[in-house]
Amino acid sequence: MFVTAPSSGEGEVRARQAAALTLADHGMSAAPGSLAIVCAASPCLTPDAAVRVEFRTQVMLPLVPGFVADLVPVSVSVQAAHTQVVDRYAPIRP
Repeated sequence: MFVTAPSSGEGEVRARQAAALTLADHGMSAAPGSLAIVCAASPCLTPDAAVRVEFRTQVMLPLVPGFVADLVPVSVSVQAAHTQVVDRYAPIRP
């Protein structure tokens, strides 16, 4: 979604929308700061440069009684990342 956008700003919007849609399919939502976009070049959409989108969140374990949360951790960390290379013949976009 990001590397095909006309600008980095639009790419970020697209990446956030794609993440929100995917999470909504699983009954979840993205917390602020859970999505990070890491660019290997500046500007981000430089041809032949890598763009990495990372997502991190905490997910509550199902079927764990509330009183257990006071005694032990009842969530797990979930992470995902995807790296895509900008088309080497694409024009440089801001």
